[in-house]
Amino acid sequence: MFKASHGLEALDIQEKEDINLIILDVMMPGLDGIQPTFKIRESRNIPILMLSANPRIRTKSWG
Repeated sequence: MFKASHGLEALDIQEKEDINLIILDVMMPGLDGIQPTFKIRESRNIPILMLSANPRIRTKSWG
């Protein structure tokens, strides 16, 4: 298991390690959880689970 404290660190880890699942918080410092998701999808098809404690975040399918 790997832990990142912000979006840029998450991107760095997923590029260097063999990752099978990514769990991202929508409201991370630096890059929010959405930006790393799009960046990861440019090159890999890793399952990504998005979490948020913000009640105003609505679920949406990104295909």
